Amino acid sequence: MLNESTKKKIAISYIHFTIMCLIMFGFRFIPPFLSVTPVGMTVLGAFLGWLYGVCFSDMCLASLLGFIAISLTGIMPIADYYKAGFGNETVILIIFGMFFLGGLIAKFDLTNLLLKKIFQIKFLYKKPWILSGGLLILAYFTCVFTNPYIVVLFFYQIVITISQKADFKPFSMWPSMMIIGSTILASMAIIGMPYQGTVLLFMGIFSGVMGEMAIGWGAYMLWVNLIVIIGIVAYLIACRFIFRADISALNDLDASFFGEAEKATKEQKIALSLMALFVCLLLGFGFVPESWFIKSYLNAIGLAGLVMFCIILANIIHVDNKPFIGFIEMAVNGIQWNVFLLTAFSIPLMTILTNQETGIMASLTAVLTPVLNGHSPFVFIIIVLIVSVILTNCLNNMVVIMIMIPVLCGYAMEMNLNPALLITMLIITGYLAILLPAGSPLTAIMFSYKEWVNLKTVWLYGGLILVIWLLTMLIVGIPLGNWLF
Repeated sequence: MLNESTKKKIAISYIHFTIMCLIMFGFRFIPPFLSVTPVGMTVLGAFLGWLYGVCFSDMCLASLLGFIAISLTGIMPIADYYKAGFGNETVILIIFGMFFLGGLIAKFDLTNLLLKKIFQIKFLYKKPWILSGGLLILAYFTCVFTNPYIVVLFFYQIVITISQKADFKPFSMWPSMMIIGSTILASMAIIGMPYQGTVLLFMGIFSGVMGEMAIGWGAYMLWVNLIVIIGIVAYLIACRFIFRADISALNDLDASFFGEAEKATKEQKIALSLMALFVCLLLGFGFVPESWFIKSYLNAIGLAGLVMFCIILANIIHVDNKPFIGFIEMAVNGIQWNVFLLTAFSIPLMTILTNQETGIMASLTAVLTPVLNGHSPFVFIIIVLIVSVILTNCLNNMVVIMIMIPVLCGYAMEMNLNPALLITMLIITGYLAILLPAGSPLTAIMFSYKEWVNLKTVWLYGGLILVIWLLTMLIVGIPLGNWLF
């Protein structure tokens, strides 16, 4: 027998699914408004229904149903839509990248290994603020290369254990500072590298809107990670000198508190080496000069081909006369179907939304023009960043960014702004979802630790992070970005 709570959840899931269907297939019967055409109303219904499904229902079902809804719009033959989605190099890169990284991380428990190694770094101890900053930055890079959801849960527990040993009370400064700081860093880690699924999605939408223009991987990686590091250092400085936290109790902490870390196995060392090769190949792709003879071969293979090469290499390795890892193992453990289907559906969708035949972008521009026009480029950027931060704390951050990319690209070209930099700034602000549980799954997890953080502490330290990160992007990020991009 199902209990009442389970029955209620099932009922709610059916309600959300029904609403999604009504929006997708019923929106077309609403009379057109502004400059939206009848075709545009059909496309808009498919888009809004899909957005509702992504936020409140199942991402995979929303995307699959979206394909059906798009096929009824008549704006593009569905076979062409499939080709533009599933045949897009970004989508291929995402699926094989997930196979490779997810398979290695899951089979060889690399997240746990790296975290335990971090807490054995003796340099960090006897210096409370160095310890705090070092743990946050190292946890960030562990999130970047492994699973941020697992890392952040492990990190919360470590912070709570240390707090109990040092006699820090719940809601006091050090545990609040560390839990909230690690949550925002875990969120940043999702977009920290250009080969990650969500970043590839945003870059694919950007390229679809801008044509030949693309966001350089090397520039993106350097800019985002420098902003993250500068932002977290500034956050700790503010905590120390503005809030004047007393964390001297951490002076007595040393590496022995965490016990001996197990040595990495032969298989784990190979897995980490393969991951390092993967990162070097993908990031190094853009740095090879066109004049080098190897560049023509790299261009022919493409980024997806380089990922396939890494998968092949992992599959032909044997350790102690046993296969290191198999392709099926990688596929089963690594694939995230929600990201794959969402990307395959949304990349061509954004192209359709900007089609003049729909009238959607013309209507959106007419609504936004009074708000965004008449400002200097710098004030325009400030407004965009503030609006995106507000929206991402109330709505799904991925959805907010996807909606805003086509709009901002048009304004960037009109105002002679750097579109690659503007969209990169948008991506960061889109993941500053720290103030409300609705902002992101990571924030929802953080709010579940109500014995250690509450709304007051989240708004205090989370608000501090938002202000610092926005100022960092405006003061450091703009001149740095105009040089890099």
